[in-house]
Amino acid sequence: TELIWNEKRTVTIQVKDPEEQPELKYEISVSPKDLFQITDTGNGYQLIVGKADGKYSGTCEITVNAEDKFSAKASGSVKLTILENRAPSYKKTIPDIFMQGSGEKKTLTLTDYFSDPDGEQLQFSYEASNSKVVSLSNSFDDMFVRGGSDGCTEVKITATDGLGKSCTGTFKVGVYDDSKGCTLFPTQVKDKFTIRIGEEADVTVKVINEMGRQILTESKKTSIFDPMVVEMSKAAPGRYTAKISYNGKTETKEIIKL
Repeated sequence: TELIWNEKRTVTIQVKDPEEQPELKYEISVSPKDLFQITDTGNGYQLIVGKADGKYSGTCEITVNAEDKFSAKASGSVKLTILENRAPSYKKTIPDIFMQGSGEKKTLTLTDYFSDPDGEQLQFSYEASNSKVVSLSNSFDDMFVRGGSDGCTEVKITATDGLGKSCTGTFKVGVYDDSKGCTLFPTQVKDKFTIRIGEEADVTVKVINEMGRQILTESKKTSIFDPMVVEMSKAAPGRYTAKISYNGKTETKEIIKL
């Protein structure tokens, strides 16, 4: 019989007395010692693996001694194999989460992404690289993600079993209110500028100088997780207009090349 750490198993022990005496005394022992918590349930003995420290794996032996009121004795034993504790696993990638502005809330069921091969209840901890972008909380296996300030942050989740073995998974959270349009920064450009939107879209930017001449055009699939970066290091100093088109609309931003 194989058991894992912290597993509960009920063992029914039947002893037949040829004289059918109703009162028999039992003693139960385990080798190595203190490997189990042992409870007499009335119908048998319940064994809980892990009374020691959970580090033991291998074969153990349980011995039962029975004695009647005339001191006649009998004994029997059974061997069990205790399997080594195995670490939790990150079974499926958590998708990145986009939120349309502050206050939006989404829920992740963490057991959809983490599992334990030994069936243990996992404990979850988490942290965001930028706590201003998102706030995190959880209740048992559910994690609640609430949007904060505009931006993008990485979230790391750690799942830990009863013996401290763990695994981690990461995902990104992006917060941006698309109703306010795109963002271009910096507006005073030394060598490049960035265009940021929220939800993914095909973005085209055209940069026009003060004479009305288009000096460059670029197109890119863009999102809060992958903004567009436009190189202007070769452009002459001066004032420029950036025309940014996406989702059937065009926005105009003024920039100064330093």
